[in-house]
Amino acid sequence: MDEQKIIQRISVEVCQFIYKNYFLDEISLGNDVLIYCQGDTMVFSITNCGDHFDFLIMFNEEEQAELEARRSEFPPGFIHTYNPIHYGETGMRAKVTVSDMESWDNAKRLMLIKMEPNREPWPDDARIKSVNGGRCDMCVHYIHHTSDDEDFKKYVKSLLDKRWGDNCGHDIPCYGQKKDCGGLIHVSLPFGMNTSADMITYAILPYVKDLM
Repeated sequence: MDEQKIIQRISVEVCQFIYKNYFLDEISLGNDVLIYCQGDTMVFSITNCGDHFDFLIMFNEEEQAELEARRSEFPPGFIHTYNPIHYGETGMRAKVTVSDMESWDNAKRLMLIKMEPNREPWPDDARIKSVNGGRCDMCVHYIHHTSDDEDFKKYVKSLLDKRWGDNCGHDIPCYGQKKDCGGLIHVSLPFGMNTSADMITYAILPYVKDLM
């Protein structure tokens, strides 16, 4: 596999990993830097350097202690750390370079040390999939006509309108498992875009094949 195909594959896998596991806001700084935040706190950032990605992960004091205890699990020289930082309390920044699938696997483990997955899964007993692998139970076409919460429906509709325009079809009745639904969105690191955690949940995840 050539270099650019590897970088594109990493871009897709990183985006899928973050979207599936974390409820975080995605903030773009131009076309090259994405910052993932929980409220006003930066969790990690990703910089597109063309032939590789640089990950900067913020560790508070407690997380730093766990990382130091597990540092031997990572290749020598893989993690570059900077002390101290102001992060509510003393902590550090960890910078890693990702250019192949092995370094991405290591970066993924480092991200999990920093933050356990915090995206609440939809309950299995509510799981309804379209024939193409989309999640009907997460989809506004389904929610809009089955939920009695009018404020919630208006909120979800506003997210869809903001992301996809006002003709995305959310007023078309659908009660799940509609033919040709789902698997419509290809995700990769969306440099140049800001995406709230809620927008990822309601305007992106339902339409990505087999992600949730």
